[in-house]
Amino acid sequence: MIHTAKNLIETILRTGGIKQTFRDEDAFDRVRTSPSAIILTAREKLEPDHRKAAKFESASRRYLRTKRFRRITPIEVTIFDRDEEKVDDWIRLLLAELPDGIDDGQGNYTPLRPKEIEWIPDQKDRAAATVFIEFEWGIYTDRELGKIEQVQVNNITVEETSP
Repeated sequence: MIHTAKNLIETILRTGGIKQTFRDEDAFDRVRTSPSAIILTAREKLEPDHRKAAKFESASRRYLRTKRFRRITPIEVTIFDRDEEKVDDWIRLLLAELPDGIDDGQGNYTPLRPKEIEWIPDQKDRAAATVFIEFEWGIYTDRELGKIEQVQVNNITVEETSP
């Protein structure tokens, strides 16, 4: 799933005109062409979460989907260009085009939340800034709900009430 989020960010940047995107930390030393970007993930948080997420039907059976864990993955997008104004233009493009969330392929909504921007000082002949995006997704389990096949009523009593 994290691959899908990184691909979305890369597509937004490439469509906007960024020539090169990298996905490893070693690229910080290799990046020379402008504009370019590095997309990394940082340490992920895992939190128990036992909320009921959805009820759904599949093949005439009913299921209850429960979220077992919340996974919060920070994505760091570092953008390089010749000057700060151009880097700022790329950041505005990314933030304007980034959706609020995406589908994880199993019908679950996964939010993408930009959190902060950090400008990197002392860059030789280039400017750089990192956009921190929080990607929240989960681990879900589906449990089949029981099905009532037959109901039998043995006795019905009606009582009259007086006003």
